Amino acid sequence: MTMKQSIKKILVIGALLIAPAQISLAQSNPFAAAVTVDNRAVTYFEIEQRAAFLDVLRAPGNVLKTARETLVNERLQLNAAQSLGIQINQEELAVGMAEFAKRANLKTAEFIKAIGQDGIEPETFQDFVRAGLTWRKLVQNRFVGRAQVSEDEIDRALALSSRKGGARVLLSEIVLPARNPEEAEASKNLAAELKDTIKTQSAFESAARTYSVSGSAANGGRITWLPLANLPPSIVPVLLTLKPGEVSDTVPVENAISMFQVRGLQEFDAPRLTTLSVEYATVLFGGADSGAAQIAAKNLADTIDTCDDIYGFTNKNPEAAFAREVLPVGKIPRDVALELAKMDKNEISTSLRRNNGTALLFVMMCGRTPELTEGSRDEMRASLINRRIETYANNYLEDLRADSIIVEK
Repeated sequence: MTMKQSIKKILVIGALLIAPAQISLAQSNPFAAAVTVDNRAVTYFEIEQRAAFLDVLRAPGNVLKTARETLVNERLQLNAAQSLGIQINQEELAVGMAEFAKRANLKTAEFIKAIGQDGIEPETFQDFVRAGLTWRKLVQNRFVGRAQVSEDEIDRALALSSRKGGARVLLSEIVLPARNPEEAEASKNLAAELKDTIKTQSAFESAARTYSVSGSAANGGRITWLPLANLPPSIVPVLLTLKPGEVSDTVPVENAISMFQVRGLQEFDAPRLTTLSVEYATVLFGGADSGAAQIAAKNLADTIDTCDDIYGFTNKNPEAAFAREVLPVGKIPRDVALELAKMDKNEISTSLRRNNGTALLFVMMCGRTPELTEGSRDEMRASLINRRIETYANNYLEDLRADSIIVEK
């Protein structure tokens, strides 16, 4: 096995998945700032290098876009770590790099040599590992003590996830817009106020009708029964720790934040199926602010019955931003995953927006692949704690973003 073949084995152990994209940055000065985060630059060279690294790892989607977004997040995370006096020493960095290289059955030096054949500098690998280790240390220091779960919560989660039966949840949702830092800050303040004041189901429904931007708003935020297996894994532990009538903390999604109220939990005797992956299709329509996207999406919905039918549309409209994915539920963007959780095969959603609300994301459910699972008490405890920490960390990162000055060049 060659060194480059060994690197591909990272796929098998689940580092980053899916097909590579072409990398292209035409900049006269590659060391100029592409983005500044609180006056700290992310250069075009860094983005190109990170994109090349992601490409070697066969990262999903547009690697240039992912590289830019990831590097901005890392600047936010490293700034926060620096302000708290958290840093990674050389020994920790060396161990982290060795652990990552070991996933490809390589020594660190071998891994660096292998990626160097694709023009990737050693510093790019070092920065990637350092950022991940620093954020992990910050999150552990800040949130581990807050993320403990009670024995009752574990009992409840185990009961709901037992192979002897399945479970479904009856939810209401409030989705607040967060398309820019100012809007995100206003929505977070509103969410905090709503969480403090909502004491009844009717109050939640009234707030949903008044403030929510979800398609469920007209129905008071009510969602029909959903199998827990269909929901994003990061959200399930949040719901399992709520009693009927309680309102969740905010959950960040694309361009929005969500709040949930549990109206009911139900166990049933059929073997519990856990969704392994979901296949879905998306088409992005511009002109959501003018209504053109809604018309185009309706026209498409009226002419198709299955996901395969969308190919006829894209053949006639090659400029359409079309994608068809098969991903684990945990890898799907949260807002898309939440929409898919509400849908059966071949159903369609036009509730989601992109590009600061100017584009409509047409989403169609193609199918689910289930598997039977069971878990132990220790595994459930670790899962609940990890998911709770993940929620805290995601919310914290969104707070950092809202409090920072990010300038795109």
